[in-house]
Amino acid sequence: AQIAPMCVYLVSDAANEMGVTAQIFGSRMNEQVLFGQNRPIRSIHREEGWTPRSIHEEGMPALVPSFVPNDRSADIFCWDPI
Repeated sequence: AQIAPMCVYLVSDAANEMGVTAQIFGSRMNEQVLFGQNRPIRSIHREEGWTPRSIHEEGMPALVPSFVPNDRSADIFCWDPI
């Protein structure tokens, strides 16, 4: 598991000195991956607020068409983990 070294680094003074902040990283075998930033892609509003039921009945049907596909890493990376 190569996650721990990145986690330790990210909380270190060295990462702070490097200016590492507000980034999204991943680990894939011996690769360290920098991901693009998450940004809002769709918003919904309900004047009276939301309940779990209204989220299910109104909110999710409005949001589902904008869902990002749940791709496997093999669908995104064209090479085997190193």
